[in-house]
Amino acid sequence: SAAMGVPPVIAYAMHPVSYAIARRVVNVEHFGLPNILLERTGHTAVFPERLQDEATPATLATAILEIGERHREACRHVRSALGPPGFAERAAALIAKVVR
Repeated sequence: SAAMGVPPVIAYAMHPVSYAIARRVVNVEHFGLPNILLERTGHTAVFPERLQDEATPATLATAILEIGERHREACRHVRSALGPPGFAERAAALIAKVVR
C-alpha cells in the first residue's frame, strides 16, 4: 500500500511458539517492509507496527486515526526508493535468479 501512496498500519500475529523462536533468532527493530525500506534509504520509519497482542482492533483503529502528512510523505519516499514502474516484476526476477 505504501508503494501506491496509501499509508499502511502494519499488523502481524503468529503462533506464540513461532513468535518466541523468531524473537530469539531474528533481531530487528521493524518488521514491516515499508519501514525497513525507509530506514535502509536513510529515512525514519514512521508507519505504525502492531505485533502479536498489540494488534487489537482498538490499537489498529487508533493508529489509523493518527495517519497524517508525515505518513503520506513517507509513502513518497518508499515509492521513490522502489524506482520506476515495474518494481514488482524486477523483484520477482531477482528472486527467481537467486532461487535458481
